[in-house]
Amino acid sequence: MNVLLPLVLVLSPIKVESARFTISQEGKRIGTEEFSIVQRQDGYLVEGRTQIGDLRISSRMELDPKLIPTSYEYSSPQGSILVKVAEPVSELQSVAGGET
Repeated sequence: MNVLLPLVLVLSPIKVESARFTISQEGKRIGTEEFSIVQRQDGYLVEGRTQIGDLRISSRMELDPKLIPTSYEYSSPQGSILVKVAEPVSELQSVAGGET
């Protein structure tokens, strides 16, 4: 049994990515979606942006080095959500129509 292969796979760097997609409906372009994943010293930052017509939404997630989420944010013209993951208690904040 090769013991080194799992170790090599675990220690291999994770590829950092970014991409942009076209959103189509019935063959017509109606929007775009883009994302990026950036490795930072304390983990990873994942950001996404979607536009469909005039609607724009964005999301942002932070992960620790073990890829465990530590925070998540979502925002649109209708409102936003912020989640901070922590032990023993996580925090959730939502805003809709300007009210928390």
